[in-house]
Amino acid sequence: MSKKKLKFLDCTLRDGGYYTDWDFEQEVVDTYLKSVEKLPIDIIEVGYRNNPHKEYLGEFFYLPTETLKKVKNLAPSKKVAIMFNEKAILPKDSEKLLKSAIGKIDIVRLAVDPKRFDRALVLAKSIKKQGFEVALNLMYTSKWMHDKSVIKKLPKMNGIVDYFSIVDSYGGMSPEEVRKVVTDVKKKLNMKLGFHGHNNMELAFANSLVAIEAGCEVIDGTMTGIGRGAGNMRTELFLSWASVKLGLKVDFDILSNVVSQFEQMKEKYQWGTYLPYIVSGISSLPQKDVMDWVTKRLYSMNSIMYALENKRTRGKNNIKIPRIKKSEKYSKVLLVAGGPNAVHNKDAIKRWIHKNKKDILLIHVSARNAKYYKDIDVPQFVCLIGNEGQRLESMIEEVNPNLRCILPPSPREMGEYIPAEMKDKTHELSDVKFTKKYKDSGTAVAIQLSIDMGAKHLYTAGYDGYSGPQIAKKDHEVSKENDYLFETYTKNIGIIHTLTPSDCTLLKAYSVYGDID
Repeated sequence: MSKKKLKFLDCTLRDGGYYTDWDFEQEVVDTYLKSVEKLPIDIIEVGYRNNPHKEYLGEFFYLPTETLKKVKNLAPSKKVAIMFNEKAILPKDSEKLLKSAIGKIDIVRLAVDPKRFDRALVLAKSIKKQGFEVALNLMYTSKWMHDKSVIKKLPKMNGIVDYFSIVDSYGGMSPEEVRKVVTDVKKKLNMKLGFHGHNNMELAFANSLVAIEAGCEVIDGTMTGIGRGAGNMRTELFLSWASVKLGLKVDFDILSNVVSQFEQMKEKYQWGTYLPYIVSGISSLPQKDVMDWVTKRLYSMNSIMYALENKRTRGKNNIKIPRIKKSEKYSKVLLVAGGPNAVHNKDAIKRWIHKNKKDILLIHVSARNAKYYKDIDVPQFVCLIGNEGQRLESMIEEVNPNLRCILPPSPREMGEYIPAEMKDKTHELSDVKFTKKYKDSGTAVAIQLSIDMGAKHLYTAGYDGYSGPQIAKKDHEVSKENDYLFETYTKNIGIIHTLTPSDCTLLKAYSVYGDID
């Protein structure tokens, strides 16, 4: 294909937003827009336009009018595209969302689930009437390419849609599959074809080249490959190839400068493919779940791999574990989390436990600090969540010999890892009833066990909290989960006291030193 016919679309600010919540530093945005203006990039997709959502999402999720003006001002020669998530936008919404964008954008791309194909065409018609070009990105190609009912519907787009993009949503298609689907689709459509590849199998670039050979004219990429899950084809890789193979004129000083901005961001957000994304790509499993497990939750690699296999087999892998006997009853329960204060104040906490030993249960939310309470002669449990099974196994000789393990109820999405020494000392909850969210977290399991054991007084230690501008994303997510669970408990059941210092205002301060001799 000639370089004149081939078009390159960069969707860095739209697809990259899945890592940044569509917030980008102004310096990064300015550098990006000024750079793409001088690079052989034909179309820039700069974000979404959306109806309001309840959670915070940034500038490029909503694209205010002033933002679109800035885009046009800094990249005046480029075609500007935005995206609608079709399932969230009704035809009646399109006029309201696009009215102020007239003259500032050229193309509206629709992200479409094949199940919603017919409804997407209704939305496409409403957008077309407003004077915009329409592109339809049909997701999950690795699945619909085998569905004759979907293939049969594709010609309905003729005369309505200007661009049709084949989307390898799971990043697991092979070059042979890409070639076949492009060849098959091209016979049925009279609009320009595009390809949007994800990089789970590190085949996004190879698949893009095959797509071009088979007849695609619009190829998507992002700077450094930033994008949902494992990310996308790297813009700098494609432009370098096009420079050598097609004679495309590329200013590599400009390209290097903008790439360096995103390389710095990559150190923080860590996009790119590795084991969980590879498996999800091969198995055509959703990237959203994997992205949450990898970036937001403290799950071990084995837990993530188990969860992927569990999705593939639809939950046939769970081990049968006896349920905890609710005949045990304790008036007081102490939850020991993994914070340093549970170690710093351990001697005082142990004296406090000894004072209450006749009617107290000790639950280790994490195995991290369990070894510091080895010599305490009271019933103890540890919550085996995420990588806690492996952590416990590594320190099994250092913990109380009568320690027992507790797991969330079956079926467990993330599976379970139980040290061999604990096989006969492990139980599962029958249910987690007190909360609707985060039921598989260590804190949720510990609180529910406390409820099941009849606790009238709930105490904590080691929930130090996470604060400050440099808080890691995983720590932030854990803090958010704990806050929700504490708030749910205190609203509906009772007070939770903390024996040690904590940033969490939902825990009622109760110094351990004020209650020991």
